[in-house]
Amino acid sequence: MDLIPRLKIMLDGGVLSKENYDHVLKIIRYIDECYGVVLTEENSSAFTTHLCIALERATRGETVNMMDDDVYEDVTSQPDYKRACQISADIMRMYPAIPETETRYLNLHLTVMLESMAE
Repeated sequence: MDLIPRLKIMLDGGVLSKENYDHVLKIIRYIDECYGVVLTEENSSAFTTHLCIALERATRGETVNMMDDDVYEDVTSQPDYKRACQISADIMRMYPAIPETETRYLNLHLTVMLESMAE
């Protein structure tokens, strides 16, 4: 898994806790096993980094502002948006501490990731 170096840098730098490091690995495996999507440094670095930060914010009880409707509207028109929403919903079920305000950001990053993989 070539995302390990990125995750270890975040872990070693104190950006990511050991608990959330383990959560991210679990999510990466889940996406591969359930959706057949192999996350790599090339295709998912932005998503993975956001996921790490979202988990850390949730751990600290912090929230992020909801993504602007106009920006989000562009995401919803993408072909892989519905698939991204399914994955995002699974992540939110796995880790209900992640606030709903993160959903649009997860959907955005997952949609972009899936679109880039389709090219």
